[in-house]
Amino acid sequence: MREVVAGFERVLRAHPKIWPDAGVVTFTEFGASSLDVEIMAWFQVPEWSEFQGIRQDILLQFMEVVEFAGSDFAFPTRTIHVASLPERPSESSVTDAPANTRSAA
Repeated sequence: MREVVAGFERVLRAHPKIWPDAGVVTFTEFGASSLDVEIMAWFQVPEWSEFQGIRQDILLQFMEVVEFAGSDFAFPTRTIHVASLPERPSESSVTDAPANTRSAA
């Protein structure tokens, strides 16, 4: 994890459109099925579209950092067990049960 955090910091500091001294990368906690890293960076861009392009580039570089560290991303999985339902009786096999035949006394 130290290598991943340090790699993320290097990526942020190396990018010319990100303020080099304002970026923060911190391993924050063990999630239920994750290792959580908080990343804060200030982008020096005037346009939303430019921000989106740089963000994508940074995220792709983060993926390379994780791979280079010999790690990988885990994606949540679910196992669904399907139980078979009892067969429904066909209409022809249903017998006419007498209605409640209580009489008032």
